[in-house]
Amino acid sequence: MKKVVIVAGGTGGHIYPAIAIAEVLRQEAEVLFITQKGRSSDLLKKEGYKPFILSLEKWNRKAFSSNTLKVALLNTVAIFKSFFFLRQEKPSVVVGMGGFVSFPAIFSSWLLSIPILICEQNAVFGLANRILSRFSREIALSYEETLFLPKNKKTAYIGNPVRRRIGKVSKKDSLFYFGLDPNKNIILIIGGSQGAASINKAVFEILSELSSFQILWMTGGADYPYIKQKVQSRDNVRIFTFLYEMEMAYGASSLVISRAGATALAEIAKCGLPAVLIPYPTACDNHQLENARRYKNGVVIEEKELTAEKLLSAVFTMKDKERLPDQKDSTQNLVFLILEMSNKKQ
Repeated sequence: MKKVVIVAGGTGGHIYPAIAIAEVLRQEAEVLFITQKGRSSDLLKKEGYKPFILSLEKWNRKAFSSNTLKVALLNTVAIFKSFFFLRQEKPSVVVGMGGFVSFPAIFSSWLLSIPILICEQNAVFGLANRILSRFSREIALSYEETLFLPKNKKTAYIGNPVRRRIGKVSKKDSLFYFGLDPNKNIILIIGGSQGAASINKAVFEILSELSSFQILWMTGGADYPYIKQKVQSRDNVRIFTFLYEMEMAYGASSLVISRAGATALAEIAKCGLPAVLIPYPTACDNHQLENARRYKNGVVIEEKELTAEKLLSAVFTMKDKERLPDQKDSTQNLVFLILEMSNKKQ
């Protein structure tokens, strides 16, 4: 049986597409994961995988700092660990999902002459992928128009993989799961896997104007205690630090307020939900703004222009828009590409 290693970690934006690929790919191949310790490894274990775990830290992009030295040392150790793991497992293809977690394993794969596929989820080609593209055989893109693409590299426009259960749950089942009224519109608020203080603040300021809506609100851990205390008397608001059951949340909702991470947008697009998008302003190369501009069923508010009034106006502009589900099967298309590379290796 073929064997494929997927390297992913950091945020849900890298992990969830990797899980989506594995769901389909494991019907044809044995799938192994390399990731970092923390939420990434926890999510993979929750899905039934036993990942090979590396100790890594994100680089702050400051050349002369203690972080730079620590990152260099951690990556050196991780390269050795990845090298011996890959040499033992002998995969036919290694798939890198981008981000700092990918570097050690992708570099080790190149040293071992294992075919490498790099996946870019965002509309801006990320720094890690720019470096790692030198070692890759192919690059899979989520957006046809992607900025900072390397020259003279074979690319394929695939789209961003989405987990199979996203967009497959009925509205009736989703409403029942959360105990919601089917006669009221439901707003889903997503600040990303870490939450978003600015979005939480703006939403909190307009809560009294949203009394006719039901609200599913993913606050993140930092703001959760404060918001919980303030909204406990509001029957129309459900709050969560984090939601694993996003398929239920999307299924119940008629409108989303969200950051513009590539994976969240791909899932929102799969469900066709109208969206108010507030890109994370300090995302590398402002890639969330570029992602948001490419979403056709939404309005974009840059964080520097975010006010309670603008958010409320956007909500009422989008609340009655129809769903426009994305019919593209990006996950299956990417699996076909991986298997094609695997067959060439053999």
